[in-house]
Amino acid sequence: MSELVTIERIDQTAVVRLQRADQENRLNDEMFDALRRAALRLSDAPPATIIITGTEDLFCAGLDMSPANPTVARIEALARNRDTYALSELIRGLRTQLDLLGRVPCPTIAAIEGICHGAGLQLALTCDLRVASSTASFRLPETQMGALPFLGGLVRLSSLIGQTRTTDLVLTGREVDAPTLESWGVLNRVVPPGEALTRALELAQTLSKNSSQATKNALLAIRQLNGADGDTYEIESETGARTLSTGDFTEAVLAKFSTPKTP
Repeated sequence: MSELVTIERIDQTAVVRLQRADQENRLNDEMFDALRRAALRLSDAPPATIIITGTEDLFCAGLDMSPANPTVARIEALARNRDTYALSELIRGLRTQLDLLGRVPCPTIAAIEGICHGAGLQLALTCDLRVASSTASFRLPETQMGALPFLGGLVRLSSLIGQTRTTDLVLTGREVDAPTLESWGVLNRVVPPGEALTRALELAQTLSKNSSQATKNALLAIRQLNGADGDTYEIESETGARTLSTGDFTEAVLAKFSTPKTP
C-alpha cells in the first residue's frame, strides 16, 4: 500500500488514512491509484466498517492542481485539443477510483478534521456516514478555477441538500461550517475539535453490534434507493468535460503556478 494512503486495522474497523500532509492531502495521480488499490484490497475481505480520514488536523484540500500532477497534465493536454470525449472518459475514471471505497459491502464513515474542500468533500460524500469536527470547513471552489465538481459531487450533494443550496455552494464557492452542513443533512455528527476519528470509531463499534447480513442488505437497499441513475452521472461527466475544454481551467492552473518574471 502506498505510504500516501495507509490502512490500519482497529478492532473490526479498517481506517483508511490520507497521508500527504505537506500538500494538505491534496489528491494527485498516485493518491487516486492508492485509493483504488485500498478499495480493492478491502473488497477482498470486507471489514465490519471502513473509516476514511486524513491527518490529525485536516481531511483533504482537494485536487492537486500542480502541473506536475499527471492528472492535471492530462486534463490540460486534452483541454488544449478540445477533446471532450477523452475528458469525459478521464473524469469517469477518476470518479470510479473515488467511488470504490464507498462500494465495499460494509458501512463507510468519513472522519473529518479541518479542511474538506473540492475533491476532498466529494470523497467524503461517497461515504455512507460523515462525522466532522465543529471547526471543519467545507467548500466546492471548482467554478473559480474553470472546472466543476465532476467527481460525483454535483449529483450526491444535490440529492442531499437540493437544487437551491447546491447551486449556492457551487456557484459561490463559499466556505460552509460543520454545524450548517449538519443542519442541512450532509453530516451525521458534529463533534469537538480533534475528536472526529475517535467518535467515528465509536460509531463503527455501535454498527458492528448489528447483524452483519442485515447491515449489508440495508446498505444495498439504501445505496440503490438513493443512488442516482447512470444518466445523471453522465450529464455531470459530460458537462465537466465541456467546461474543462474551454481552457479556463488551464489558464487558472498557469496563473496559480507560473513564476512571476523579475523586472
